[in-house]
Amino acid sequence: MATRRKGSSNNGRSTQQRAQDERDRLAEQLSERADQLAGHAEDLADRAQHMAMQADRRVRGAVDRRPMTAIWTSFGVGLGLGLAVVALMPRDRRSGWSLDDLSGSLRHLGERVEAMGRSATRQASGYAHDLGDRASGYAHDLGDSASRRAKDAAGLLGF
Repeated sequence: MATRRKGSSNNGRSTQQRAQDERDRLAEQLSERADQLAGHAEDLADRAQHMAMQADRRVRGAVDRRPMTAIWTSFGVGLGLGLAVVALMPRDRRSGWSLDDLSGSLRHLGERVEAMGRSATRQASGYAHDLGDRASGYAHDLGDSASRRAKDAAGLLGF
């Protein structure tokens, strides 16, 4: 008969138990550290939001105090960015651009503005007509409703 050693089976269990305990301890430490990092991230987000709100107030105050300066600064920044983008474009992509194209489009600018005006007038006229029809319908419905209620009230009072 084979005999088992008591120590070897207990030793295997205790090793497994120690490994499980170590895993549990590490998991707990990781969980605590994750909670700390989450709290730190929330603090950073709150601080960043507070700083953004302060910067927004400062910018709005500067714009309120000097609106023309803000407009000219915005224009300068936009123009500078536009020039930078054009400068970064390869020459072969810009080769189709010329003053001739610009002058041709300027020649037709008046016609295009007139066409846009006519289109806007037609659309506004159509909207006004639709609005008039709707208002007329609503007024008619309101009149019918008031008339019906007056007749019902008269009927209830015996007139």
